Amino acid sequence: MERARKDRSGGGCHEASWSDQARRQRQAHLPHRYPDPLGLRRRVGRAESRQEQVLARERAHAVRRRRRREDAGVQGVPREHREDRLSAVAERTTTYADRRKRAAELAERYDFAREPLALYGALAGSQERALERARADRPSVDELAAYVVRAALPEVVGAVMNAGTETLREAVLLRFHEGDLERMVTSWLRGETQKGTDVFLARAATSPVLEALPEIARALPIAGEERFCPQCGGSPQVSVFVDSGEALVTGQRRLVCARCANEWVYPRMTCVACGETDSGKLVVLADPDQLPHLRIDACERCKRYIVSVDARLESHAVPIVDEIVAIPLDIVAAERGFTKVTPNLMGF
Repeated sequence: MERARKDRSGGGCHEASWSDQARRQRQAHLPHRYPDPLGLRRRVGRAESRQEQVLARERAHAVRRRRRREDAGVQGVPREHREDRLSAVAERTTTYADRRKRAAELAERYDFAREPLALYGALAGSQERALERARADRPSVDELAAYVVRAALPEVVGAVMNAGTETLREAVLLRFHEGDLERMVTSWLRGETQKGTDVFLARAATSPVLEALPEIARALPIAGEERFCPQCGGSPQVSVFVDSGEALVTGQRRLVCARCANEWVYPRMTCVACGETDSGKLVVLADPDQLPHLRIDACERCKRYIVSVDARLESHAVPIVDEIVAIPLDIVAAERGFTKVTPNLMGF
C-alpha cells in the first residue's frame, strides 16, 4: 500500500511508491486499525496501488480559479453553471438486476472484493423481492417499521444465511431472535447511534421499501441542507461524475443516497460533509492503475471523505456497487486519519 510523500529528487511530486516489504509491514497492523464489522476478509494485495495520487493544498490559479501544479496529471475543474442548484435526478436509476450483474462482474475482476460482492449480490436478490412486494402492498408511513420487519427482514436474514460469513451469520441470528426489531428499524430511520449488526439489518431491509415507495421516503424528516437527500433526508453513500454529453460542458456531480438510492446534483470541488470549498483543504486519493474510475474525495477541515465513481471512464459502472470495490482506497484514507461520511452496506 502506498502513501503519498515528497519525491526524493525534490520538487514536491505528489506520487510515490513503497517497497513490498514496507507494504507488508503496514498491512500487518490494518485489522486492528480498520476493523471489519461484518467479518469479511480483505485480500487487498492484488489490487494495491502502484501509485497513489494525492492532490492537496494546491493554490488556486489567479485567473483560472482552479488548482494547478506543475507536475499534476489531474487539475481541478471549475463548477458548472448553476451546478449549485439542488435537484433530484432520476435518469440513472438502476434496477436490482443491474446491481446483481455488476457485482458479479466486479467479483471476477477484483479478487480482493469477491466476498463482500458475493454477499451484496445475494442481498440484492432479497431486496428486489422486498421492493416488488412493497410496490404491491403499499404500506403507509405509520406502519413502515412493522412492515419492514414482517415483509423484508426475513428475506435479508435468508440472504445472509446463504452468502454471509460465519461471523455475520451468528451475529444476525442472535440479533433477529433478540426481538424489538421494529425499534431497530425506527432508530435507523431517525439516524440514532446503533450497533453494526443493527445498522446492517435495518438498512438492508428498509432501503428497498423506501426505494419502492418515494412517497414514504418524502414523508420522513428532512434536514433541508443540500448535502442531504432531498427526498428522504439521508446522507450520501457515493459521489458520481457523469458525462454531460456536450463538448466543452462540464458533467454533473451527483450524490447517491445511502437510504433510498435517490440521486441529486451537488457542486464539484465541495466537501459533502461540511461544505468546504477551499481547494487547499480538499484532498484526492486515487489509484489510476488498479482502480482508474474510483477515487476518494476527502476534506482536511472535517477529516471526512466519500468515494467518487467516474462514470465517464467506466460507462457500465453502478455507483452503489462499484463503491464497494474501493476497499484499498478506504484503507489508505483510514491510515491518513479520514472517516467515511457513510459506511456502505458491507460496513466499509
